Amino acid sequence: MFQGEHFFPISIQIFDNPLKYTLHTSLLLFVLCTPQCDGPSMFPTIEGKNSFVLVDYFSYKVMRQAFQKGDVVVALSPCHFYRPVCKRICAIEGEEVCYESPQTGQQERCVVPEDHVWLLGDNPDFSGDSRHYGPVRRRNIRGRVFVNLWPLSIIT
Repeated sequence: MFQGEHFFPISIQIFDNPLKYTLHTSLLLFVLCTPQCDGPSMFPTIEGKNSFVLVDYFSYKVMRQAFQKGDVVVALSPCHFYRPVCKRICAIEGEEVCYESPQTGQQERCVVPEDHVWLLGDNPDFSGDSRHYGPVRRRNIRGRVFVNLWPLSIIT
């Protein structure tokens, strides 16, 4: 049923050429990644269930481009450190944020500290974000989402 080159023709071609293998692996590990985004927190920008996004790691980690307010990013959750979250940067260091605390229901203010950002989901009623865990360190941001692969759309 799965006959060698008929099942993985692209993989065999890549493994036959060490340069192609190295470039392909580097691209997947260091430049682009396709994490799965589950949950309704970024709806309607990202559908939520079984959505796959394309994340640019290269520009921010290697080229040292700054993250901008409004960027949709993948970051490590401050609550579950090894679990990535997909959120939008709504404030950067030095900006004041006014929000309703989910714990108390009261209006609160926070000035985003140096080297931190304020992350929010596009669907605030169903999002665990900076309103729950506070500002997020820039170093916890892994990359910027720029394409929603499934279903296909460009993220702005």
